[in-house]
Amino acid sequence: MNTVLHSQRTPTTYNYNFAVEYELPHQIVVTAGYVGSRGLFLPLSMVDLNQLDLGTIAKYGSTLCITNDQSCQTVPNQWAPIQPPTNANAGFSAVSPWVALQAFPQFGNGNYGSGNGVIVHGYPAGDSEYNSLQAKVQKRLTAHFTTLGTFTWGKIMTDDGNPPLGFVGTHFGAPQDWRNLAMSIRSALRM
Repeated sequence: MNTVLHSQRTPTTYNYNFAVEYELPHQIVVTAGYVGSRGLFLPLSMVDLNQLDLGTIAKYGSTLCITNDQSCQTVPNQWAPIQPPTNANAGFSAVSPWVALQAFPQFGNGNYGSGNGVIVHGYPAGDSEYNSLQAKVQKRLTAHFTTLGTFTWGKIMTDDGNPPLGFVGTHFGAPQDWRNLAMSIRSALRM
């Protein structure tokens, strides 16, 4: 099931910069500056409300029984009367433990993993940060000619694999736990 939130936080961006310019002898101008940006409540491409959080996965571990093996189906399927026929668990009297732990198992497709339940597009949980140091050297020459050299050291970090400014780059995959993006990042850094 795909949806968007009826009302959501407005994405917010803060931009800031600071620069110092100094003229050296022989008409050489040197400029150094810092430019930064911070984005909050940016829309994630999608989140699955049925995705189990990392704490639940750690708590139950292998007892979640993420396969569709009949021997793993030990929890009564109380959602059977309202599950659509497209759900892999429709018609079964019991389901695997991970199904019972989902927020909306009646909307799932019966398969384990992200993308099997209520998909919210544009969920406002993204965060971005851009920092750069910019340097410029300019030399005025005779006969209306100028020499100019610039360089920018920059770094951008974001939570979303497909950020709104996709031209800066994308990566494949989704957060391990969209409810706690900081935990997902720490987990990814340890790998």
